[in-house]
Amino acid sequence: HQPETKENDVEKQDPENMSIREMFANLPDGLFRVVLQQLIACVVIAIACIAILLVFHTPQVIIGFFGAAWMGWNAISNIYDYYGDKFFEMPLICVSVQQGLKVQNRTRVVFRDQEDPPSYFEYFIPGRKSTKFIPNYVYIIYVKKNNPKIMVGFQAL
Repeated sequence: HQPETKENDVEKQDPENMSIREMFANLPDGLFRVVLQQLIACVVIAIACIAILLVFHTPQVIIGFFGAAWMGWNAISNIYDYYGDKFFEMPLICVSVQQGLKVQNRTRVVFRDQEDPPSYFEYFIPGRKSTKFIPNYVYIIYVKKNNPKIMVGFQAL
């Protein structure tokens, strides 16, 4: 019988015994940033919709509330999916970073693993984020198991 250490209490702890707030606070940095951005967008959109509703009294503002609800649902879904083991967490080496055309507004990033021969992974990230990635650096990439072509989050090591 080995003594238990408190290092990995979060990993050992059953997600069913954790509150949504504890699960959110214990997400890895790469996913924490994404979920936080989604929650902030949800709140900002909802506040803007309330303001528009109060000023203009238009029923079309309900579309904005659907957008806010969708952002909130995505954030909570990502939290539960992470603790439900629905993410791949892969350490990969950045091979190249290329900005797309101005009309595309996306960044192409290619990674490789450390196997011999290496496997390559290509992701297209919305926005101009070429400064977020540096070739030959190691990143932890988070992708959902049901859609491994889309990178949900990342963090540099």
